[in-house]
Amino acid sequence: MDNLPDEILLTIFDYLPPRILWSIISKVCRRWKNVVSHRVITMWDYNKVLKTHKGVVAIFGIRHQTSRQSPRGLAINFHTLNIRELVLCDNFPLGEMFMKSVHSIKTLRHLDVFTLQNLHTGYLPPPEVNSIVLNNNIQPGYLLNLARRKELKALHMYGRSQYYAVNEMSTMIVIQAKHLTHLTLRCPEISDPRWLVFSQCINLLQLQLYACWSVTANGVAHVLQLPKLQVLHITGSRMVRITALMELIPTLSRSIVELNLSASSFSSQHIALLAATLPDLRKMEVWRCDLTAADVLQLASGLTKLEDLDTDVELNSVDLMYLSEHPALKELRCLYEGEIINDELQAQSHIHVRSALTAPFPLRACGEGPSAGVLLHAHAYKPIDGVTLTI
Repeated sequence: MDNLPDEILLTIFDYLPPRILWSIISKVCRRWKNVVSHRVITMWDYNKVLKTHKGVVAIFGIRHQTSRQSPRGLAINFHTLNIRELVLCDNFPLGEMFMKSVHSIKTLRHLDVFTLQNLHTGYLPPPEVNSIVLNNNIQPGYLLNLARRKELKALHMYGRSQYYAVNEMSTMIVIQAKHLTHLTLRCPEISDPRWLVFSQCINLLQLQLYACWSVTANGVAHVLQLPKLQVLHITGSRMVRITALMELIPTLSRSIVELNLSASSFSSQHIALLAATLPDLRKMEVWRCDLTAADVLQLASGLTKLEDLDTDVELNSVDLMYLSEHPALKELRCLYEGEIINDELQAQSHIHVRSALTAPFPLRACGEGPSAGVLLHAHAYKPIDGVTLTI
């Protein structure tokens, strides 16, 4: 790779999503960072749009500020770009002229715009966009109009998006069911009967459902056997009791490699069953579950291919030494006291250990673990968080 010219590297990088270029590829070395900078830029000032060259494929505007540039000037410059992904924050002057300009970008596939005003049907994304983040309030009718557009592959609702009309969301999912591959929702008001619509999304690869306070085992059962599902997050599902969860775990799709059961009834009784059902599980998050340190060790021992374990259980130095012998574990977040990760442990371990106290968002913010915290606090979004996907 070191001997490849920049032109070849750029050709290879063009096959990767812009977010991966920004958050991973640019961190490899100084040369790759320089190469990526010609494809992906992060704007701390929207006026920099005027200096953006045509080789850029993604723009992340992540600063919460009011741009000094007029909407007309920004719109004219966006019109000249060939970007695939556009992320802008709160105070961007979203308006008719800007949206017309966005519609002129035929290469755009992912749109994520934080706005202080309610989204209405005049702010629908261009037909070419198949991945969208709705991260604030939306006016009645927006989802129904969005559903009638071209096929939608990814829909993520962050921030205060729990205020959407549930019946409109159900209708939209039914209409787009055969196209959706990625879906993220907050579900405090979605009860069992409405979970049936998720089962129609047979091409889903990733399903993230947070704040599932109203659902019982009857509702959850609808999503566990989606044939292509690889990532499943269901948090806050306290209405799914211990015995019901025992019956549900064996029905999980064998294709799942990432599972999040934070703030659920998951306990020591379910560990062996989960290990037998999902032996290829790579990543798991279990915050606010009835687990002990011994349970975490048993969980890791049973899941021999587990690479990332995220929990709020407190572990001591002996526990960490035991986990350091795990054949696959690379990332571990847990609670631990003081400086117990000593030089000997660091020398022997291949695991990157993080404190649960330094999670991106405090547990008290959402009560359901870091993933749900990121979703709830999407106004603090940064591209490196990787909370949206480009299709």
